[in-house]
Amino acid sequence: LGLPNSLQSLMKSVDSPIIDFYPAHFGMDMNGQRFASSAVALLPFIDNDRLLATLEPLFLTMTSAQQKRNQFGEAVLLL
Repeated sequence: LGLPNSLQSLMKSVDSPIIDFYPAHFGMDMNGQRFASSAVALLPFIDNDRLLATLEPLFLTMTSAQQKRNQFGEAVLLL
């Protein structure tokens, strides 16, 4: 499954209008922690309006199965 092809280039292409949301290198705040796995990744804030403006036209290119997968569904409790 994974990310639809029409959206993948947004994370990879240097020409993507939102490539700055996906930095290749970022800082880590150890905040007194001993192991890197316990650190907090210092990532840029995401401009929600710019993200949605970029994604909206691409949603129309998604297949019906991808659009359905992108919706909220019923909550299921597994016991």
